[in-house]
Amino acid sequence: MEVEKKNAIKICSLIWFGTGVFLMWKGLRLLSSLENTKAPLLRFAAKYSSSFDQAVLLLIATALIIGFLKGRVALRHVVNRTISRMQEKVELKNLFALRDLCLIGFMVLLGLSLRFFPIANDVRGFAAVVIGSGLMNGAMLFIRKLIPNYQK
Repeated sequence: MEVEKKNAIKICSLIWFGTGVFLMWKGLRLLSSLENTKAPLLRFAAKYSSSFDQAVLLLIATALIIGFLKGRVALRHVVNRTISRMQEKVELKNLFALRDLCLIGFMVLLGLSLRFFPIANDVRGFAAVVIGSGLMNGAMLFIRKLIPNYQK
């Protein structure tokens, strides 16, 4: 099935945004459900805050900032490369390059494998928020490419 370049960009944006929202939700759920101070990142954040809740908020804010920077710096190149590869009509099966699909598959497998390793929930939640906010920011970069005369 072929779609126009404009619609292909919208589809890419929706995929990235939907995945980012899911990861953000998962990460925030993991971070907000922390109950003990045995979590390594939480212990570190507790040194710079006066309460348990503030330490969790500090972790969330830090993860959002890192994700934002990741989206602005690293994912900008992926967005530009993906859009520059697109022709006026794009087959849905050719929406992403093989290299990008392999990277996505590797990240999914890595995320699934984290369940089987003894990694603290605060680390898993922090990583999910970082990746989720980066993907959501990357989705906005796709949308900005659709806006005519958008100034950086």
